[in-house]
Amino acid sequence: MRSRVDGERAVLWLASNISQRHHLETRLRQLSETDELTGICNRRHFMQILGDRLAEYDPDATAITLLIIDIDHFKPINDQYGHLDGDRIIKALIAVCVEQLDGTALLARLGGEEFAVLLSDITPSAALRIAEQLRAAVAGHHFELECGTVIPVTISIGASVVRPFRRRLNELLRDADIALYEAKSGGRNRVVMARDPDRASRRA
Repeated sequence: MRSRVDGERAVLWLASNISQRHHLETRLRQLSETDELTGICNRRHFMQILGDRLAEYDPDATAITLLIIDIDHFKPINDQYGHLDGDRIIKALIAVCVEQLDGTALLARLGGEEFAVLLSDITPSAALRIAEQLRAAVAGHHFELECGTVIPVTISIGASVVRPFRRRLNELLRDADIALYEAKSGGRNRVVMARDPDRASRRA
């Protein structure tokens, strides 16, 4: 301080407790990154993480597989039993999937009854095995409605793999969507891996 206190030079310290502000900022960040219904990663945050992983992709050191998951015949479930039971089904399905995935997999809700799983550092064949485990676990689970009625629920899964010459976000999503469409049109309750268009074009 410029003026002296009791004839002595003095320094003024100001302490501020920012723990409440830090807690609020952390909570707001969690809300912006988390799906409100399921508590898993939301679409915006998932796309950000996926984009970052693709930017760091090294074909000699890393492997990335994307799974797009869709609940089969979900609209009739909502129409017949109502949206509250529809939400109940979604939350139960997520719990089943979480049990099948380890801590390295990133599970997200893309919107409605569509979900995604990001798998890193495993081979495409291992990723397919995980996708099949998810499909089988959901098909074997007893989904109970609020009224006590148990209904069957299945999922279809489209998978796409990042490749050295096909590593853009829109390409990965498009390939997984095409594979998901094939799973749906092929009878549902199945897993389909996207074909490698680069390999086919190189052979041609």
